[in-house]
Amino acid sequence: MSMMMEELNLLQTRFRLDPRSWSELKNEVQGWSFPLSDLLEEKPREQVLRQIKDLLGTANLSVASSMLVKRISFAFLIPLALFSLYQKRVTGSTWNVSLLTPLESDSLWVPSIVMDLSEVQEVNAENRSSERTELFRWMFQQHFAPWVNGIRCSVNISEITLWENVFVYIKWMYQTMRGEASSVECKRQIEEDYQALISDPTLSLDQKGTNPFIAFSQESFTHNRKTCCLAYLTSLRPQHCKTCPVNCSARESSSN
Repeated sequence: MSMMMEELNLLQTRFRLDPRSWSELKNEVQGWSFPLSDLLEEKPREQVLRQIKDLLGTANLSVASSMLVKRISFAFLIPLALFSLYQKRVTGSTWNVSLLTPLESDSLWVPSIVMDLSEVQEVNAENRSSERTELFRWMFQQHFAPWVNGIRCSVNISEITLWENVFVYIKWMYQTMRGEASSVECKRQIEEDYQALISDPTLSLDQKGTNPFIAFSQESFTHNRKTCCLAYLTSLRPQHCKTCPVNCSARESSSN
């Protein structure tokens, strides 16, 4: 199924999509770029993390790994937006997604998401719930969880921090889509998709058979993060984020 121009425009402008395949780009790429499958192998993975560490001006690989997952997060928004807004599902036995960094990237490091969307099919309305579950498992259990496990083989960092890095962007995307929805039915469907992803305890998304997003879906974590993303240790933002639990604890202590 081909993509409509309206759909591609939204994905390109909001989520930095480059709809070409890595095989089309790899011979002409001049900047620092790589397929996310590199995270599954020790030597390519460690090379990627060292490059990010140097690019962001941080002292250790734990910070680099957290920033990497924050950039990867936009890759997950693309299939989720396609499903909720346009009733289309990305399919395939593997997920061919890469990060494309411009030749002269600044210290913010904002890569494009290279994703081949040639394998996209229309969602069957009667089976929408089961297709949604298949999509969630395909993205997170088959791809993100192995990437996280690969990173943690090279770096000492909390798994929950990496999952929360993705959750923050997913939450932002669904809130934005819901606010922009043109009909009550569309708002309902977007909210239903969001809750199905973050609140279903039977949804197996990691390699332990659990749903890590549940830890962040509770009311007490609506506005503040549960973990620190370590961005304050980079040249991007030499201070804690407003929603950082470290920053919030400091504010609470000063007010008591």
